[in-house]
Amino acid sequence: MKKLHDSNLMFLSFLTLAVGVLGHGGRAVSLETPTPSLHRITVAEATGKTGITPTLYLVPGYGLNISFISTGEIIEKVWLDNPQFITLDVDGCLAGLSRQACPQPGATVVHLRRIEELDIPGLPRTNSTLLTVITASRTGRRIYTFRLSKGSGMPQYHTVEVIASAEVAPARQTSFVSLTSSGGDW
Repeated sequence: MKKLHDSNLMFLSFLTLAVGVLGHGGRAVSLETPTPSLHRITVAEATGKTGITPTLYLVPGYGLNISFISTGEIIEKVWLDNPQFITLDVDGCLAGLSRQACPQPGATVVHLRRIEELDIPGLPRTNSTLLTVITASRTGRRIYTFRLSKGSGMPQYHTVEVIASAEVAPARQTSFVSLTSSGGDW
């Protein structure tokens, strides 16, 4: 009885996979569930060398991370021009951002979160603002700028990874299964 049960499970698993592939015209089917987790921006884009400041959208209820980990750079300073609808935090200690002294200032990730709009005297109400990030590495310092805008609905991604301009790594590893007639014993 156990053997029959195992073979039935195996057949049902194969049938489910085969129907999924046939439903996609015999093309390879990703076994990974797509998630809106990662968006990559090159150093050239984020430092303005392309002539366009990248725009990042902040959606209520979701945070947004900007990661400099893959660049090997350390964040020294951040400026948020209009904090009416955004909170900012980092994964380390930055001078001026912490209430305590920073024995070793530096961070690699900026975390942003959209909040209910505050009424701050002297600041105009806007739908966007500029975030400036100053980083340092063994090769020198860089200035990154990002336009932060109010978004709605579901976010397109949760993390923006700043990568070297020449880096062409895929956003994530994906496994594929291809079931085409190959004359096998299926």
